[in-house]
Amino acid sequence: MSSPWKAVYLSMVLATRRLPLLMPGSVPSLGSWQDAVQRLEAAGLVPATLAREQAERAQIRSLLAVRLAGFQSLPQQEPATPSALECGPDDMDTFFGVRRVPGSDAAVFLLGFLVTHLDAVDDAAWAGTSISASDWEVLRRGVHVVFGAAAPGSRVENTARDRTPPPDIDGHTAFARWKTGHRMFYVITQGISCALIATAHAAARGNAIATRAALEAATALSRSAAVAIRFTADFPAEVYRTAVRPRMTPPHAPPGFSGLAGRDHRELVRVYRTVGPVIATLDREQFAASEFRAATDEMFAAHQAVCCEFVGQRDPSLLTRSQGQTAVHVLAGLIRNRRGLLRAEVPRQSTGGSLFEANPFRHPQNENIPR
Repeated sequence: MSSPWKAVYLSMVLATRRLPLLMPGSVPSLGSWQDAVQRLEAAGLVPATLAREQAERAQIRSLLAVRLAGFQSLPQQEPATPSALECGPDDMDTFFGVRRVPGSDAAVFLLGFLVTHLDAVDDAAWAGTSISASDWEVLRRGVHVVFGAAAPGSRVENTARDRTPPPDIDGHTAFARWKTGHRMFYVITQGISCALIATAHAAARGNAIATRAALEAATALSRSAAVAIRFTADFPAEVYRTAVRPRMTPPHAPPGFSGLAGRDHRELVRVYRTVGPVIATLDREQFAASEFRAATDEMFAAHQAVCCEFVGQRDPSLLTRSQGQTAVHVLAGLIRNRRGLLRAEVPRQSTGGSLFEANPFRHPQNENIPR
């Protein structure tokens, strides 16, 4: 990647252009998706953007910058007990270059998907990546599922070089990738939550077609999330230890810096807890719940692999330094808990309520399906 474009990319990721995202749970209802997709399509902001040449992507970035600047930010939420000794959701957003915006404009969610994946494409084109072509396709497929531009099995052109990152990748580059990958994971996580809510929403209404489509979307996005995690950590472990991890410690960040504090992660766990019993009761002959669980297991495994590679088998995480527990031990316990949430079988009536009416996930093929 040329030096001028490298500077533009880094300014998008590392400097003042914080990515607007909706608050968890605010992704809009079914009726507003189609209008937002059409508005973005009219402006040329579509998933096909990701497969265009570098010069075209640079032009699209200019369009995106104007649109992103138009979204007003929510004020940061003051903690119940103000303290500089605990990492909170606002700290996570600030660190990774995210600003939350009010309302429930579907365009914010869609643009978040487009921008974060465009960042990944440019990052990979510039610095290289060890992510395979098939994994790269899985990553992009999630964008197409959300936009409704292609079915989950559609092929998307791979524009990145398939090679191991150079051993001398510098800390600035690694830190940019760390931020790029986390922001991409944020929006994918929002998509998974929406798809799972839609699964429960459709199941409660007895709509098998819509249930199946939403569950397939959750599966595709969970696989996409697994690749996003691998891409986020696609640089040498030594660079993480010397150039990335120190930036997540005081004075650069609050003590106990952890993804557990992220808003979107917390929302996904809440959705797992509420929707898990619905998935557990789905008819195995009609619905591929086992494939969804396999996709989530892949996501969990990707996280474990990064933890083992970057932190090691015996060292604590930034959160568990004072607790005498290794990072891999704590993570294994959290994963067991998450898996249990998705396999819990409780009475179906306990899954009712306003949650399923709040955020139905738009699947374009089901737009006219009665509910």
